[in-house]
Amino acid sequence: MIEHDDLHWDGTGQSYLRGEMADYFGDLEAALLRLARSNGCRAVYPASTLPATVLKKLDYLHSFPQHATFPCCLESNHANVEAFSKQKIVVDDHINVTQLARIHSLLLPAACYTIYPTLHARPSGAPPQLLTVQTRCFRNEKHYMPLERQWNFSMRELVCAGTEAQVEAFLDRLQRQIAAICIALQLPVRFASATDPFFNPEQNPQYVMQRVAPSKTEALYGDTLAIASLNFHRQYFGEAFEIRHGDDFCFTGCVAFGLERWMAALLRQHGGNVRKWPRLDAAIAGAA
Repeated sequence: MIEHDDLHWDGTGQSYLRGEMADYFGDLEAALLRLARSNGCRAVYPASTLPATVLKKLDYLHSFPQHATFPCCLESNHANVEAFSKQKIVVDDHINVTQLARIHSLLLPAACYTIYPTLHARPSGAPPQLLTVQTRCFRNEKHYMPLERQWNFSMRELVCAGTEAQVEAFLDRLQRQIAAICIALQLPVRFASATDPFFNPEQNPQYVMQRVAPSKTEALYGDTLAIASLNFHRQYFGEAFEIRHGDDFCFTGCVAFGLERWMAALLRQHGGNVRKWPRLDAAIAGAA
C-alpha cells in the first residue's frame, strides 16, 4: 500500500494530501488545464450531481449500478427528523438514518457526463465542440487503495463532439501527447484496449460492442494502473441527447485523467522526495 507523510488515508476510500504532495497535485491540475486549452478546449464548471432526467438518457444505472453513490436527505416531516435526532445516530462506523426523502440525483461517477447535455447542434462543416471539465467523482468499489482506487477522486476530462473524423483525430492527437508527457515525466506506460466495468457485462449490448469494435484505450502504468483513458463513444451521446452535426447525430470522444492515479504512479516511480520529481511545465509544454 502506498504511504507518504503528506498522504492521509481515510478507510472509507478517500485520501487527503498536504504539504509538498498537495503542492504538486495543484501543479498537476494546472498543467492538465493548460494541456486542455492548448487543444482548444473551453472550460466547464459542473454541478456535483446528475439529475434523474439525465440519468434516464445515459442509462448509467442499468450499466453500472454497482458504482452508484447517491446524495440523500432525511424526509423533512417533523416527526421523522425528530426521531432521527433523538436516537443514537452514529453507531460504530455508520449512521442510523430514519426515513429518507426521494432520491432525484446521482453523485457524479465521471466528469464528462456533465458536458453532453450542454452540447448544441452544429452545421455541416463546422469545427468540433471542444470542452474540458475537472471535478470530484464518486464510485462505490468492492475495495479501495490509497490514490489508486478511491470512492472519491479527481478527474480531468477533455471532450470532443463533431464528425467521426474530427473525434478520431482528437483522440489520436491526445494519445500522442499523453505518451510524450509520460516520457518527459519518466513514467513507463503502455497503451492497451480495455472495456468499461459493466454490471453483468455479457448481458449488456454496450460491453459486447466494446469487445467487437474496441473503443476504449487505457494508458497503463505498471501494466495494471490506468492513469488515463481515451474513449470513442461513436454516436451514443449524440443520439441520447439528440445532438446533431449537420444532418447526422454527432460523434463524441473523451480523454480522462485520474489525478490521484498520476500521483500514485509518480510516487511509485520516483520515490517520496517530491522535490526530485520531474517538473510538469516542461512535460506539458513539450507535448502540446
